[in-house]
Amino acid sequence: EIHNIVAGKMNDRLRDLLADPKGRCANARVSIAGHSLGSVIAYDVLTGFGRDGGVSLEFEVDNFFLWGSPLAAFVSIADIEQQSGKFVLPGQTSTYNIFHPHDPVAFRLEPLYYHNQDQVSPE
Repeated sequence: EIHNIVAGKMNDRLRDLLADPKGRCANARVSIAGHSLGSVIAYDVLTGFGRDGGVSLEFEVDNFFLWGSPLAAFVSIADIEQQSGKFVLPGQTSTYNIFHPHDPVAFRLEPLYYHNQDQVSPE
C-alpha cells in the first residue's frame, strides 16, 4: 500500500506543477531524492518492485539520489539471487548513492551492481 500512496502522490504533485498557469514547469526534468528508508521506498516505486498492478509513475525520472540508503542491505537480505548479478538500477535514470563510510545505515550499491569486479574501500 505504501508503494501506491507514494507513487500516487508523486504523480499528483507533478501534475500540479505542470498545470502551473505561468508554465514555469512545462519543460521540467524530474529528480527524486530519498533519504534512508525513503530511498528504499523510492527505489521500489521507480523499479515497480512489489507493485502487483498498482499505481505506477506517469513520468520519466532523470536522476535518483539516495542519501544514507540501506537499499543494498534490503536487497541483499530480500533475495539471494540479487547478489548473483540480477540487481538492476531504475531504467534510464542516473543513480547517485551518497553515503558516509561511517554511517551505520548506509551501504554501497556497487557490490550488488558490479558483482564481478574488485571492490575498493571508500576513502
